[in-house]
Amino acid sequence: MDAVEPPLGTVRLFADYAESVIWFPGMVDYGESALSPELVRDLEEWKGKQLSDPDSDLEGFGLACRVADELGGEFEVDFQVDGRADRSIRSQSPASNKAAREAFLGFVAQEREDEVLQANLRESASLAEWYPVTSEPKKRRWFGRFRG
Repeated sequence: MDAVEPPLGTVRLFADYAESVIWFPGMVDYGESALSPELVRDLEEWKGKQLSDPDSDLEGFGLACRVADELGGEFEVDFQVDGRADRSIRSQSPASNKAAREAFLGFVAQEREDEVLQANLRESASLAEWYPVTSEPKKRRWFGRFRG
């Protein structure tokens, strides 16, 4: 039996007062996600319902399945209610939305670049501390404060 490859990352789906319900690892702007317009519309409608009626879990689960289908089996989707993961979903099929898959692969690449940069900054004897200037994945830049 073939071993199942671990996911490249976990996309979290939960309604909050942020602009998007998609998190990977931080909030993902719908425009940068390349998810289909129909899915984005349905996610926004669900967000409004979820904030006013937290019992709309079944609809959220269906949306999480749709996100998983668009991204394909390389990604896992956690459907979250009240900040806790209720279920992890992973498609068994290739991505139905190639643009969304490519966008999230780009987020993975950015995270890996950030990890290498962080490791290099930690090893640098001249830097006392470092932190991200912004948490937006595609716009993240690092700042280091030199030792005095």
